[in-house]
Amino acid sequence: MDQMASVTPDDIAEKFNWFLQNILDCLDEPLSGRLMAQLLADSIGNGGQWDMFKSLVRKYGVVPKEAMPETACSQNTREMDSYLTRYLRGAAAAKRLREPGCAEPG
Repeated sequence: MDQMASVTPDDIAEKFNWFLQNILDCLDEPLSGRLMAQLLADSIGNGGQWDMFKSLVRKYGVVPKEAMPETACSQNTREMDSYLTRYLRGAAAAKRLREPGCAEPG
C-alpha cells in the first residue's frame, strides 16, 4: 500500500482556515474558557485528525507518495508551524478586539 506525504501546503491551508473559522464561531466565548484554551493551544497542530483527513481527501483526493515525494519543507515543519501558530493567535486576538459584543477576557 502506498503512503501519502505527511504534510502538504493544502493541509496547512485547511488547518489555517479551520482555526480561523472556529475563532469566528466562538467570538462569544470567554477568552479564558476551556474552548478558547483548546483552540489556542494547538492552532494548526502537526498531527492529524480523522475528520480533517476525510475533508482533505474529499476536496483534493489522494496521490501515491512516489508521485509527490517529501520535500525539505514537508519533512521539517516545526519552524513554519511555530510561526503560523503565533500568527494565528495574533489574528484571533485582533479579531476578538475588533468584534462588537465579543466576550471580554477573563
